[in-house]
Amino acid sequence: MPERLYALLEGASSPACLDCAECCHMPWVAAGEATALSTEMSSGVRFGGSDCGRCSALRGKLCSIYDSRPLDCRLFPLDIVEHNGEYWWCIFLNCRAPDELAAVLVPRIPALEAAMTEELWQQFRQQIALTRSTYAPYAAGNYRLIRRVQGAVFNSPSTASPTAPR
Repeated sequence: MPERLYALLEGASSPACLDCAECCHMPWVAAGEATALSTEMSSGVRFGGSDCGRCSALRGKLCSIYDSRPLDCRLFPLDIVEHNGEYWWCIFLNCRAPDELAAVLVPRIPALEAAMTEELWQQFRQQIALTRSTYAPYAAGNYRLIRRVQGAVFNSPSTASPTAPR
């Protein structure tokens, strides 16, 4: 489970998050998170797949599993996208407070990269391939690129982008 990443994201929220829920679409669960979320999942919460509707953990505009939410939810609006055959950190602009949260999250990128395991990066890549066409803000390019993803785990031959120029 990505506890190190959770710790790096502690406190990364905004008062605007309390009545928005724009981020509550199709979260994915990293390996190991499903076990920790088993109680919530057994009570009807489902994650992942290609359904881009509202998250089933959403109750009104509040997350019913906020303290145990997946890494994907903790990162938002920060994310990684594939752009022109390269992986980039970005801020999704469908967030109500993209600049406020970018100011908190962007300085954490180097530490997030350092804490990312190859296994988790492989999961990110699979999710990026799925959400590129199924998540409307991604498909529409409704994000601001921050910088290319950096670090050994991201640039190893086994994790190179399948669409990267040769």
